[in-house]
Amino acid sequence: MTVPFTFRSRYLLQFLFLSLLVGAAEWLVTHSAAFQLRGPVMALAVTVDLTVGIPALYYFFVARRYQLPLSTVAVVFTLSLGVAAWLLPPDGQQYVGWLRNLLLVAEPLLTVLVLVRLRGVLRAYRAARLHYPDFTDNLASSFRTVFGSALAPVVSEVAMFRYALLFWLTPAPLPASQSTHSFSMHRESAFTAIMATLLLVSVVEMTVVHLLVMRWHPGAAWALLGLSAYSLLFVLGHLHAVRQRPVLVQEQVLMLRVGLLWRVRLPRAAIASAVPIRELPALPELLNLAGPLVTAPNVLLTLHEPVAASGPYGLRKKAPHLALYVDEPARLLAVLATPAQV
Repeated sequence: MTVPFTFRSRYLLQFLFLSLLVGAAEWLVTHSAAFQLRGPVMALAVTVDLTVGIPALYYFFVARRYQLPLSTVAVVFTLSLGVAAWLLPPDGQQYVGWLRNLLLVAEPLLTVLVLVRLRGVLRAYRAARLHYPDFTDNLASSFRTVFGSALAPVVSEVAMFRYALLFWLTPAPLPASQSTHSFSMHRESAFTAIMATLLLVSVVEMTVVHLLVMRWHPGAAWALLGLSAYSLLFVLGHLHAVRQRPVLVQEQVLMLRVGLLWRVRLPRAAIASAVPIRELPALPELLNLAGPLVTAPNVLLTLHEPVAASGPYGLRKKAPHLALYVDEPARLLAVLATPAQV
């Protein structure tokens, strides 16, 4: 029996791959002899390929698949226009200039549209925050209210930047209830030390690789630096998300949140058994929620039926067994052994 597995971000990856192919092809064109011989015609072709082709790929592979608003296509168009201006030589940018002037005319209207949608998202977020203290869940709920879809890829990106760059923000308070119990995952484990070491090593490696590649190809060096910086942001965001998003046990619900990677919300009545463990058991269809903490699990939950766990970018996985780590496993097992209030 296989575990149902859906990786919705494959469409995003396909868009990125095809966009990179388009960009590489246009780079070759702008550095070819044919471009020098037929400059104006080739400049028009390159401009159209980048400013029409890439937004079209984005619409069909990302916006339509994830039900993103059309205003995001305008953002991709703006980025594509910047790529065209970077690739084309100075004497081939007349068409880029025309499009830039058109964008300046349309910019006020686009700004108003974005602000109207943003106000709706903020209102929906504040309303959701009154009922549940989780940034990611509330952001997904606000997107669902305004756009009709949770926009999982957008939520994942925003959550990463929020926890990486705005980690000093105070998380929303827990519900005022004596039946809500919180369990940290970073105090007794080596998670914080491991992540701090990884960040330090990554910074050193990123710097060395950038300086070495810069001697060979400056463009590739800056591209690698951007990818490395993105990876650092993810690690930093995951570190602070683990610290600010503990496991919660409420009257009828168990909320398992593992940084930026996994989230499982299940009724306590769905738990068939909860036992302590010392290492990862060899069970089929087991989801190891302690893996992103870089530590061994200490609690095993067996469910009456498989439950869906939500991952980044819309990833979902079903499993009837959940292995997790908390700093106080005995207290968690004692709370779960208490009959849930109806």
